[in-house]
Amino acid sequence: MVIGIKYCGGCNSTYDRAAEVQRLMADFPEHTYIYAQQGTTTADYWLIVCGCPVVCANTDGLVARKDMIVLQAADDFKALRTTLAAAKADPM
Repeated sequence: MVIGIKYCGGCNSTYDRAAEVQRLMADFPEHTYIYAQQGTTTADYWLIVCGCPVVCANTDGLVARKDMIVLQAADDFKALRTTLAAAKADPM
């Protein structure tokens, strides 16, 4: 599965966004991870990694085959892990 990552500008982050993404990637190494800044626009899931509730990241042009998931706090990654584990169990 291809998981796209798009970060906000990081002007008001309340948690270490990069560390959370690195932990996620370590927990699910079987996926391919791409970044929006590399110019890729289509992924199975797009993770919109925001540092605060403002959620200012622009998602124009991003296409998610399954879902676009906004993460604005470290706790949001717990729910994401559940989503990815369920997708792994049911790859359809």
